[in-house]
Amino acid sequence: MRGPTLSRVPSFTIGRASSTAEVAAVHVAWAAAEGWNPGLHDAAAFFGADPEGWFVGKLGDRPVAAGSAVRYGEAFAFMGFYVVEPAFRGRGYGFELTRARLEHLGDRITGADGVVHNLEIYRRIGLELAWLNARRMLEYPAEVEASRLTVPLDAVTTDALVAYDRAGAFPAERRTFLEAWRAMPEAVGRAVVEGEKLRGWGLRRRCRDGWKVGPLVADEPELADALFRDVVADADGPVTIDVPGVNPAAVRLADRLGLPTVFETGRVYRNGVPAIDASRQYGITSLELG
Repeated sequence: MRGPTLSRVPSFTIGRASSTAEVAAVHVAWAAAEGWNPGLHDAAAFFGADPEGWFVGKLGDRPVAAGSAVRYGEAFAFMGFYVVEPAFRGRGYGFELTRARLEHLGDRITGADGVVHNLEIYRRIGLELAWLNARRMLEYPAEVEASRLTVPLDAVTTDALVAYDRAGAFPAERRTFLEAWRAMPEAVGRAVVEGEKLRGWGLRRRCRDGWKVGPLVADEPELADALFRDVVADADGPVTIDVPGVNPAAVRLADRLGLPTVFETGRVYRNGVPAIDASRQYGITSLELG
């Protein structure tokens, strides 16, 4: 842990995780205990995105609260992994941790994905609802016919992924994260390339239970359909994808594929809403990092 900071709650100190192992042991493990089904290999990519962004609140040596505040440059940030141990809820520890995270992020546009029943709490701290997301599930991937129109993600450079992000698919550069995300063990990535132009890409990663697809980004609905079909091909368990309600074409695609909703969240922002091309977004990379 990095050096602790004082809190307004007596005997409660706030520090930061200093390694992938600490993030795996606290943030990711607690998310798994909450039923959020994180990926088996998420910790390295998450920590590498911003090693200064992994907050842990302690009573003595015992972690009782955790949350992330990942900065993407000077203008954008994303908060996630907010968990207070059940036995310590309702005592102000979570509020103190979130206050420290917001101070760390300053005046950046800051996003988060919160469970629906907590959206009023987010509003009280300045995070306003922008749209709803729905986690949709494909229980039997073998029933989906592959398109065979895509290529392995290895055929695409990280420079191309970064450029696609910056063309509107994501509101900030995240090269370090994308380098780690695409190289994650037990992941399957596909892309659509026309000539030398990247038209979309998607990735499936192994989770505690089944798989998750994220991101799924494409220029057109037909390309998103092809990507989803090829990304989920050969999956040996259920696959989920977090569909942003801000893109009606993404919702229609999930409906057409017969994917039921199993969970809902709200995308909230503080200090404004970033400029993104919502029409390209068919599946969120991660509810924890945006």
